[in-house]
Amino acid sequence: MIKKKLKEFIRQFYLFARTSDDIADNEKLGPKEKVKILSYFDKCLKDEKKTDISVLNKLIITFSYHKFTQVYSRQLLVAFKLDAKKKRYKNWAELMNYCKYSANPVGRFFIDLAYHEKKKKLIIKILFLKDLIIFALLYKL
Repeated sequence: MIKKKLKEFIRQFYLFARTSDDIADNEKLGPKEKVKILSYFDKCLKDEKKTDISVLNKLIITFSYHKFTQVYSRQLLVAFKLDAKKKRYKNWAELMNYCKYSANPVGRFFIDLAYHEKKKKLIIKILFLKDLIIFALLYKL
């Protein structure tokens, strides 16, 4: 099960990915318009710049908790820009390059999110043990 506190990070990442993918797949927009919008998204994420677009603002807020979110969301934008310009890949190498920016960032996001939580718990346990040792030394237990 996913812990409640992690669900909000996942939700914001998903909403960003869904919004960006919808732009890349929008049949009413031409490739240049799609790339322009997605490039604007990328600039906002890179600069951590607030906008009138709430999905971007909410994602940017998560960067202060999990910096890796910024990296993976920007990598997704590379894939969505490819989607905006191209529908098919000529060979396996092109497809794998696309996956490097589409599937991989999503998987890494979940792995890093889970690892970060485990690491945080471990640090808390280590600090607790350190405090116990100091307490024992001070009071010669």
